[in-house]
Amino acid sequence: MKSKILIGGLSYVLLCLMTMSVAFAHEKTVIYGKSVVMGVQVMTEDGFIKPEPGITDENEILYNIPYSSNPDIVIEPVPLRQVPTLYMTDGVFGAVNPADIRTGEFTPVPVVIDEPISADNQMRGLAPAGTPNPITYGDWVNIGHSKLIVKVLNNGTTKVKMKVRGLLPNSLYTVWQFNLMGPPGPFAGIPNVLATNDKGNATLKRTLPYNLLETVRTLDLIYHSDHSVYGGTPSRINIFAGHDQHVQLQFNVQASQQ
Repeated sequence: MKSKILIGGLSYVLLCLMTMSVAFAHEKTVIYGKSVVMGVQVMTEDGFIKPEPGITDENEILYNIPYSSNPDIVIEPVPLRQVPTLYMTDGVFGAVNPADIRTGEFTPVPVVIDEPISADNQMRGLAPAGTPNPITYGDWVNIGHSKLIVKVLNNGTTKVKMKVRGLLPNSLYTVWQFNLMGPPGPFAGIPNVLATNDKGNATLKRTLPYNLLETVRTLDLIYHSDHSVYGGTPSRINIFAGHDQHVQLQFNVQASQQ
């Protein structure tokens, strides 16, 4: 009697394991990242131009591509390390008029803070030790081997592990997906943020309720030179790369399957 119960129990466990293995069986795809130079420029004797592989010197400093909604206002390009950001000291949140002081309504005032953190500059510092300042073309293109590991489960969901290597150290990135159909958006919802360590490495894991391989064209990594993120939009100034956000890495999902 006991042997029958034991055999029955083992059969049930085996059946459960077989069912789980079918439900969670997956197809594994590895997609490697590609260096992208978008939304940055270098200064030459003839003006600012887009860097060209094999032509642009790797020591050239990278500048932003400023945007102004007013055509009468000209904003000069600045090195990526001098793109204005928001900081809580030095009156950054300055009142527009005395009434604002009474109401508590303040207007953010962007400032340039590119000093490194040090023993003498413990708080009002932006660039941690080891962070390139200024950022050069060589810093931008000489990245490590990044990869996207995609596992599509039999139930139609997708497990994604993104491992980026050798990007700008101690820096803020967001990931954006460009779909085969429909508008682009933040990858896997909000937050879609990556913060690299002192080696420029970071990892992002997500589970998606759809088949990524059948949905997404590319995943783009945007570097935020203003050290800020804005939820469902890559910038508060202009959604196109250049002013305060710049594309450095791309995973071409569809090309990897050809």
